[in-house]
Amino acid sequence: MHGNRLITLLALAVLAAASTARAQDNEDLVFRFGADYTVATDYVWRGLNLSEYDGEGTEDLNHQLNVYASIDTEIGTFGGRVWFEWFAGQDELDPDADGHLQEVDYVAWYGNTFGSLYGEVGWILYTFPSGDSGDTTNEGYAKLLYNDSELFGTEQPVLSPWVAYYMDLDNFSHDSWIEVGVQHLFDFDEFLEGLSVRPSVTLGGDHRYLTGTTTQLANLVYGLGVTYDFGDALGVPDRYGSFAITGFINYSQAFADDELDDELWGGATVSWFR
Repeated sequence: MHGNRLITLLALAVLAAASTARAQDNEDLVFRFGADYTVATDYVWRGLNLSEYDGEGTEDLNHQLNVYASIDTEIGTFGGRVWFEWFAGQDELDPDADGHLQEVDYVAWYGNTFGSLYGEVGWILYTFPSGDSGDTTNEGYAKLLYNDSELFGTEQPVLSPWVAYYMDLDNFSHDSWIEVGVQHLFDFDEFLEGLSVRPSVTLGGDHRYLTGTTTQLANLVYGLGVTYDFGDALGVPDRYGSFAITGFINYSQAFADDELDDELWGGATVSWFR
C-alpha cells in the first residue's frame, strides 16, 4: 500500500551514510540506493481513502518515507524497499490505534529488460503497527513496461504504457488488482534546467478484491507531477547523487460506486537517488 517529520532525521541519516559502490572484482555489479519523503493531504490506495474520518475538516497530513536499494547484475536487477506511512489523525481514525504509524511495507523484487520490454516480479508484505499485533497481508505482483520510443521513432518514450497485476497470497481465491497506465515526461530544461512535468493516467481493475465476489472496473486516476532536480542548482557534485523535489496532484474517478468515492489529493516529495 502505498512519512512523518520525525522520520526526516532518519532520511537525512540515510542520505548522508549511504553510498554507491561497484564490486571490485566484477564491474557488472552496480549497487544503487535512494530515499524519498512525501507529505500528502490523503493516503489513497487503489481508490480507497485510508486517512479520511468523519468530521476531519482541515486535512490531517500523511507523512511517508520510502528507502530502497538495488543491485544490477548480469542476469537482471534485484531490489528491495521499505515504505512507512505515518498519519497525524490516526487516533481519530482509529481510537484504539497504538500510535500514529499506520503502515509499514516491505518489498522484494527482481527486474530485467528484454528489448523494449521491462519486466518485474515481486513480493509485498503489508504490516499495520497501530492495529492488532500480527496484522499483516501478503501480495505477489508482476509488471510489464513498454519503451515505445522505437515504435514512434523518437529518442524518448512517448506513452510508456505499462500493466501490473497484484494477487493476494493470504487466501486461495485469487483476489486480484490490475492496473494499466500511460505517462509522458515533458522536459523544460530550456526554461529551467532540471524541470520536468509528467502527466499520467492509470486504470484500476478489481477481481474480487473490493467485494470478494465481483470483477469490475474500479477507478481511473489522473495524475500530474512537476519535478525539479535541484542538485545542480545547488552545486552538489554528481558523486553525491541526484536530489529532486516533486509537487503532485491526483484525482481518482470511481467506477465501482458502491465501494469507492471520487478522491482528490496532492502533496510534495523530496527524493535522493544514487
